[in-house]
Amino acid sequence: MSDVSEAYDCFLCFHDCDEKIAITILEYCEKQENGGYKFCFIGRDSISGQFSDVYRHALDQSKMTLILISQQALTERWFDVVMNESLIVYIEGKMKIITVLIEDINEDELPEMLYPLAKLHFYSKYFWHRLKEVLKNTRAAIS
Repeated sequence: MSDVSEAYDCFLCFHDCDEKIAITILEYCEKQENGGYKFCFIGRDSISGQFSDVYRHALDQSKMTLILISQQALTERWFDVVMNESLIVYIEGKMKIITVLIEDINEDELPEMLYPLAKLHFYSKYFWHRLKEVLKNTRAAIS
C-alpha cells in the first residue's frame, strides 16, 4: 500500500478557523517521543497551485490523512471536495483516513461518507493517547 515516493506520513487537513488546534496536533505528532511523524501542513509546506491540485498533491504524497472536523468545516464547499478526494484515494487502498471531531458534533450532522471512518474526539481526556495509538497502528498497517 505504501509507496516510496510518499513524502509524508500524514496530511493534516483543517479549516482556517481551526488552525490553532491543527498546530497543536501537528507539534505533538512531530515530536520524536510521540512518533516523529512527518506531516504535510499546507500553511507550512510550500505547495502551490489551484485549490484541487494542492489538495490532491498533499493526498498523493501522504500515507494517511488526518481531517479535523468542526461545525464551520462542515458548512464549507472545500470540505466536500477534500472529503471526496480523500475517499477516492482511501477506496483505491492508497491511504488511511483518520477523522477528529474538534467540537461536540452530533453524529447525525456528519456527512454519510464519514460514518465508516474512525472518529477521535479532541476534547476527550483520552484524545492524545488515542491519537498516538491510531497513528502508530495506521503506520504499521501501511508499512
